Amino acid sequence: MGTHSDDTSASTSQAPTSPTPDASDYAQRADGLSEADLVALNDPSNAPSALAFRMIALAGEARALAARAVDSSGQGAFVDAESLLDEARESYDRARRVQTALTAAHTHAGQPAVDLLLVHAHDHLAMAKMAIDNAEIFVQLYRRIARLEAQPRIGED
Repeated sequence: MGTHSDDTSASTSQAPTSPTPDASDYAQRADGLSEADLVALNDPSNAPSALAFRMIALAGEARALAARAVDSSGQGAFVDAESLLDEARESYDRARRVQTALTAAHTHAGQPAVDLLLVHAHDHLAMAKMAIDNAEIFVQLYRRIARLEAQPRIGED
């Protein structure tokens, strides 16, 4: 019952690992990104994490702006609400561009675009989209309520 110290079958039978995307993979997919997003994109120390955190920040900004739009419309400030919704959409679009660059770089490098931080960033992005969609509905409802309240009521003098 001896062991063979020269047995190399274990080391040669391992599955090949996919290369991790590097900063150049992300930089090649930077179409339409803002200067701040490009800074995160070109962080050579940890590009995937920097981009995921950038996605989370932009999605959080979009959600906050959407909530402010609902508050503004509830107070009858519809011009402000529309402006805030425009800003929310822009933050969301920026987050989507970062997501596209991140996902494309992972795909280009042959690595599946799945890790806990990236999943978390995608959740934030989905929640931002839902917040914007809901805010658009609330602004429309508040606008309709304001119009109905401004109409004369039958039987009132």
